[in-house]
Amino acid sequence: MYLKSGLWLSNDFMVDPVSLALTFAQLAIAKGVKIIQDCYVEKILTEKQHTGQSNRVTGGVTSIGHIKCDIFINGTGMNINTIKRFLILPESECEMLITGADSFTPDGRLIMNESAEIDNYFVASGSNGHGIALAGGVGKYIAELIHNGNTNLSTWPVDIRRFMRLHTNKRFLQDRLREIPGKQYSLKYPTYGMSLYRTGRKLRVSALHPKLQGAGAAYGEVLGYERPLFFKPDEAGKKDFEDLSKQGTFGKARWFNTVKKEYNTCRKGVAVIDMTSFTKYELKSANRSVVDFLQMLCANNIDKPIG
Repeated sequence: MYLKSGLWLSNDFMVDPVSLALTFAQLAIAKGVKIIQDCYVEKILTEKQHTGQSNRVTGGVTSIGHIKCDIFINGTGMNINTIKRFLILPESECEMLITGADSFTPDGRLIMNESAEIDNYFVASGSNGHGIALAGGVGKYIAELIHNGNTNLSTWPVDIRRFMRLHTNKRFLQDRLREIPGKQYSLKYPTYGMSLYRTGRKLRVSALHPKLQGAGAAYGEVLGYERPLFFKPDEAGKKDFEDLSKQGTFGKARWFNTVKKEYNTCRKGVAVIDMTSFTKYELKSANRSVVDFLQMLCANNIDKPIG
């Protein structure tokens, strides 16, 4: 075996992560930042705001005392937990580090933005082993979010609000995180099938799930909900749709003609769609303000009797 070809990028480079981190720290100190070492955050302090608003961060309880703050940024990774498990690490000397432990999020993407539960609590974590490469961009956009309330680039694909409480289930995390590292380096096909996961499934299903599955539904997953994508053809063709997560292609997907047939049926005939997994809002008011708002928002007449 020998190398037949290679890829050379004239602008590519590599850095020593330790030296880079120390350089960042020195530049921050020069700008007036105070860095405190051997200090662990034990609790986040919040205060209640007006009715209907989330609690607001006010500070934190640390191993060296209370710290007041108006804005809190959680930029920690898995290393803090590694140190807690192996208490000898902070005192150990390391002459050479060949590799280190990586951590992964349930979908292999970064986690950042402001928390939905606590105002002014920002997260910039879960870099899936790419922390050094992402550091500059993450710092820039977190600063823009804090200072301006938004950024000039959509951060929705990495927004923390894509996760729910059900995603903290330990069994789900153990199953899903076995699959994520392999997807980090897999080909990113344009077909939808490659975005499906084989692990951590059936967190939430609708009452119609058994019937739809019995009818041959091929399922995808959105926010833990099993959502029918299309219905498999007869028994002779079902084997082509057994594992959609392995059916990536740059050409026409195997399920294209099946979906085309269903689309035409919906367009020209009648279809029943299970919308259990879709977002729903409950709007209430003590007077007509909700009705008036919906009348303005919606195309159809909302001011009708219940039923």
